[in-house]
Formats: sequence, structure tokens, C-alpha cells
Amino acid sequence: MNLSETERLILANQYQLLSMQDNNYISQETAENYSTILLEGYELLYEDIFLEMDDTLSSERCRFALDVLSMYRVIDNSYHKLENPTSLTEQDIAFKGFDGNNEKEYSFAKFFIKDMDRFNDLTDNEYMEFNSHSISIPRYKRQLAKYNEIIEDNKKNDSINYLILDEEDIKIILNL
Repeated sequence: MNLSETERLILANQYQLLSMQDNNYISQETAENYSTILLEGYELLYEDIFLEMDDTLSSERCRFALDVLSMYRVIDNSYHKLENPTSLTEQDIAFKGFDGNNEKEYSFAKFFIKDMDRFNDLTDNEYMEFNSHSISIPRYKRQLAKYNEIIEDNKKNDSINYLILDEEDIKIILNL
């Protein structure tokens, strides 16, 4: 990993500041060591500093996660507008999350809902999960394709209430 002298100095100063105070992020001793590594230019040890840093999640993948959350919001809102759902339950319509081990969208969705306080209405469903414990992106891609198809058809028939799904639409989207 290559860092410019400016980047090294900025990071070293940040770690020096962190070493002067108690915090939950990093111990004072570790912060001092990282500052020294950067100031002295011990390139071999740079990786130690960035070891806990996750890979980036592209804008496209973030948008995908938000599209999934939006779809589940529409499903949830539509379900609660149904007068007498006959074959759907709260458990059926709950957002099931992303795989916490293999899908970075998991941490993004959790951060977006819990820390940024968005889509928190989805958490009202007691069956809602952040971690699906299994690969879920292919399923969500299929659901989104069906969802977008249904929404486009609904727009043709009603340009105002096109986001209100009937029970059959929900079942088609969720493949129930």
C-alpha cells in the first residue's frame, strides 16, 4: 500500500489525537503505534492499520439495497391496507435481511435503518431480520423484477395509487 507523505501526516495526526483520549474505537497504545508507523513510514505495517477496514460497497449495490428496502416498505404498507388478508401473514411480508457473512448489503441496510433512522417502519414487524443467514441477493433481484413489472402495470391503470398492491401482487412478488 502506498501513501503519500501528506496522507501519512494527516493519518498520523489523527491517530496521535486518538491516543490522547479514551474512546471506544481504538486503544491509546494502538493509536500511538499507528501514528509512529505512519510518521516513520514503516510501509510493511500499513496493512495492520487498515486490516479492520471493510471493502467499499459501490453506489450500485447501495442503491440495490435501498430498492429492496423500498419494495418491502410498499409491500408492508399495502399489506396493512388490505381489509382481510386471507393467505398472507406478517411473517410472510417481513424483510428477511441480507446474509451477514457474505453480503455487504447487510451492514449497509443495518446502518441505514438503525443509525441513520431510515426505513425504521420496517422494524415494526416483529419478524423483520437484518441477517438472513443465507444468500439473499438473487432472491431479491427476482422479487424486484416482478415488483417493478407490477408497479409499471399499476401506473398505467392508476397514476396516483400505483404503489398500493393487492394481496395477489404481494404473493407474486414474494413468490408465495
